[in-house]
Amino acid sequence: VRDEDELQIIVANVSPLVENSQYIEKKAPEASLKKLEAAVEKKNSQTVKSTKLYLRVSDRECVEFMKAVNIIDIFEGYTQVIFYTSNDKSYFSYSRPINASNFVIGELKKLLGEENVILK
Repeated sequence: VRDEDELQIIVANVSPLVENSQYIEKKAPEASLKKLEAAVEKKNSQTVKSTKLYLRVSDRECVEFMKAVNIIDIFEGYTQVIFYTSNDKSYFSYSRPINASNFVIGELKKLLGEENVILK
């Protein structure tokens, strides 16, 4: 849909309608399946397998803490998150684990600084 234009539909593939009893599912070619399996394996290898992610923030009220929590909530996974608040020098475990992929760790380092994100 564009401003001042009529609705348009773009079609990649068209096939005739048939009765359910006559439908034959088209299988993906073997090469496509291998590409898909390779992509899934690559994605899985990009996830860092670790037990704990330590994040240092000034306190639970700062903007960086709130943004880090948003990232954790979006990228839920299996790695435990432990915050360290430098104002009161205390640790606390966040209630949700995170997917500690290279991408997510990179985003947290951009937000909090390289020295404030430690994966163990």
